[in-house]
Amino acid sequence: MLEDANVTMVIEPVNLIDFKDCLLTKSKEGFDLIRAINSPNVRLLYDFYHLQVSEHNPLENMKSDFDLIGLFHVGDAPGHGQPGTEEMDFKEIFKFLSSKAKHVRNMFPWNSFLRLKIGLLLYRRCS
Repeated sequence: MLEDANVTMVIEPVNLIDFKDCLLTKSKEGFDLIRAINSPNVRLLYDFYHLQVSEHNPLENMKSDFDLIGLFHVGDAPGHGQPGTEEMDFKEIFKFLSSKAKHVRNMFPWNSFLRLKIGLLLYRRCS
C-alpha cells in the first residue's frame, strides 16, 4: 500500500521517561521491526535525543543499520537542547553524518536540518 502511493512511513523509538506507554524504546527494536515488515517504504525516524536517553550510545547503534533510517531528529540529551549543549558528542555524530552527506541530505525536517547545518559548521571549526 505504501509503495503504491509512493509514501515512506517512519517509525520512531522514544524513551520511557518522556513516554510511559510506548511500543518501541530502542533502535534495535525498530530496526528489527523494519526488517520484519520488509518494505523499502518503512524506515526508522532516528531521534538522537530519545535514543541517547534510552540507549546511551546512539551513534554506534545506528552505524550497522544506517540504510534503514529514513529521517533524523537532532536534539541533545538529557534536556533536549541544541546539539553540543549537553552530554552528547555531536562533534563525532556530525563527523559521521558528514561522511554520509549525500545520503542524509533529505533526512532532516526543517528545524533539525538547521541544527544539522549549524552542527556541521561547528564541527568544521573544531576540527
